[in-house]
Amino acid sequence: MTITNHISIKTLGRYEAKLAKTMKGQAFRAHVFAAKAGVRELKRVVHTIKPFPPIDKRAYIDGFTVKAQAALGQVEIVNTAPHAVFVENGRRKGARRPPVEAITPWVRRKFGLRGKRARSMAFAVSTSISRKGIKKKPVSKMAAPGIKRAYLKALRDYNLEWLKKAGR
Repeated sequence: MTITNHISIKTLGRYEAKLAKTMKGQAFRAHVFAAKAGVRELKRVVHTIKPFPPIDKRAYIDGFTVKAQAALGQVEIVNTAPHAVFVENGRRKGARRPPVEAITPWVRRKFGLRGKRARSMAFAVSTSISRKGIKKKPVSKMAAPGIKRAYLKALRDYNLEWLKKAGR
C-alpha cells in the first residue's frame, strides 16, 4: 500500500504561495519561449516541402507567429497570412474563382508580365484554380514531430537556465 501526501498551495505559508504564483508565470513564459522555437522549426520545414514549397514573397513563412493568452494559460502557433488556409487545406474543385487582383502581383513576379498581359494571365490562373482546385500542403501536420522536438528541447533548456539563475 502506498501513501500519498497531498499538499495544497492554500496550506503553505505566504512565501511558498508567492513562489507558486511566480512559478506559474515562469511556466507560462517558458511555454511562450518554447512555442517560438516551434515557430522557428516550422519556418525551417516550409522550404523542404515537395514538389513545390508554398513560398512567395515570404508572406506565408513570416505569417507563423505565437499567440499567447496569459489569462487562459494557452499558447498557440498560428499563421496570419491571408492565404494560409488555402495552403494548409487546399481548395476544392468547382469553387468560386479567387480574385484576379490577389493573383496579379504573383503573376508579375513569377512571369515578369506587366499591364493587361499580367491581368489576363492572372485571370487564366484564377480560372484554372476554380476548375482544378489547389492541392493541400499540410505544413503544420508535416512539421508536427519537429515542432514537438524543438518545443520540448526549448522548454527544457529555458527551465534549466531559469533554475540556474534562481539557485544563485
